[in-house]
Amino acid sequence: MHSKIVWCRTIGMAAVMTVAFGRVSRSQLRMTQEEMLGSNVVRVLDPDSTLRRFAPVIRSTIDSMLRRVAGLLPLTAVTISIAPDARRTIPGYGVGGYTPNANSLEIYIDPAFPDLDRLLPARLAHVRA
Repeated sequence: MHSKIVWCRTIGMAAVMTVAFGRVSRSQLRMTQEEMLGSNVVRVLDPDSTLRRFAPVIRSTIDSMLRRVAGLLPLTAVTISIAPDARRTIPGYGVGGYTPNANSLEIYIDPAFPDLDRLLPARLAHVRA
């Protein structure tokens, strides 16, 4: 099972569980790693389809990142939003992002950034760190 990746629209989370103050909920103790991964949602907010050509890279990088983190920590009900927005990227980097709360990660990509096809996998990995 992979995390849900939704293109161009928003859906609700499959499960609502949180890790509060470093404690793991009983529900999380009973969840397998695949169930934890399935509770996360990746939203690609791309109404003009400017990121569509990067879909395979986005999918594989985010899935890999979620699997690595879920192997170390109980990772459930996280929403990762990805959107094209050059103004919100790190200047000269092409990608940027932040975490507004414990269950959200927002990533911004400049689709016009030079050589982004080659750079995106490594840059996405750095932004999520």
